[in-house]
Amino acid sequence: MTDALSSRKITYRYDPISLWWRDVFHSFGHRNLVTIAALIHCSLVLFEQPSHRPGYVPIPEKDMDLAVMFTTAPVEAVILAVYIFDIFAQIRFMGWSAYATKWNVVELVCTVIFAFDVLTSSTGLVHEQFSRVFRPLFVVTKRKIP
Repeated sequence: MTDALSSRKITYRYDPISLWWRDVFHSFGHRNLVTIAALIHCSLVLFEQPSHRPGYVPIPEKDMDLAVMFTTAPVEAVILAVYIFDIFAQIRFMGWSAYATKWNVVELVCTVIFAFDVLTSSTGLVHEQFSRVFRPLFVVTKRKIP
């Protein structure tokens, strides 16, 4: 009944565990947790260090003591865990048919790129994070109507 009132297509599994995952995915708390994680993800630009290139100094040396910057790897790891849980919950009750819509495909691709960036930048293999430009898309794709 709630699916019909929310204009959702009923394309999910009907076993009790899948229905429980559906309730978790569409719950008010889960949606707000994912939205808050996406907003924090976007706001990291205010505190994180710019990508490092050899010989590139983004902030003049005299202003370095005024800059509030820190490594954001632990925060990004928690945000990535929230994103992965969100995708897992959706796949658990709908299967891979959930990714027949374009926005879900965009969400999955952006999450994979973000996971690649977190792994490579935290290990020091790559110093640029390519997923930074996709951060506003996370707010759009993660804020689904419950």
